[in-house]
Amino acid sequence: MPTTSTTSAGTCLNRLDGKIIVTNTTTLEDVELLRQRGLQTLVTTTPRLEGRSFGTNVIEAALTAIAGKGRALTPDEIAAMLSPDDLKPSVMELNPAPQ
Repeated sequence: MPTTSTTSAGTCLNRLDGKIIVTNTTTLEDVELLRQRGLQTLVTTTPRLEGRSFGTNVIEAALTAIAGKGRALTPDEIAAMLSPDDLKPSVMELNPAPQ
């Protein structure tokens, strides 16, 4: 049974102590909520841009628009538009495990 905590508004929240979440899209508010709930590590599939991680579908749509070909891009075309360092995942230790 998960442990719970209560917010100042009386809302009961499940704790996430020691957990790792791998996700696609987060905002700064999401990150703070997960930190407060005790999440150990947050992994997003794309890098953070101005505090937000965007879904891979949004990144692909932006690249498609930039390419201006009027069609979906092939994986090779997408790869040619990016350097290997452009789309690294984000790994955030929100509540590091005790040593």
